Amino acid sequence: MEDQNPNKRTNLQNRALHKFFSIVSGQLNELGLTYKYEIQGVKVELKYTTILFKEVFWKDIQKVMFGIDSTTQLTTSRINSIIDVLTLAFGERDISIVFPSFQHLLDEQDKIMLKERQ
Repeated sequence: MEDQNPNKRTNLQNRALHKFFSIVSGQLNELGLTYKYEIQGVKVELKYTTILFKEVFWKDIQKVMFGIDSTTQLTTSRINSIIDVLTLAFGERDISIVFPSFQHLLDEQDKIMLKERQ
């Protein structure tokens, strides 16, 4: 039985959120941007991944804004607020990011289904 709490994230919203992480990390890589990280005194540059974007960008912002550690605790309105912050921050650097729409998710699903049939 599905939770009737209107503030709780739906499965589709969860998929869209993780698709967003994937899209943005891909865009950062296409722009040639890397994440600079130091581990045990050794500096490395990492390509962005879905998990890296989620852990470094998204979760830091959600923690500062709402004091929440887990994305599962976010409401739709809080997700929208974090997206607004990220959109503005990246926009100031001429990087356009867009949260995937329902239609975008359907199009992606259609692509997967077509690929499986071939």
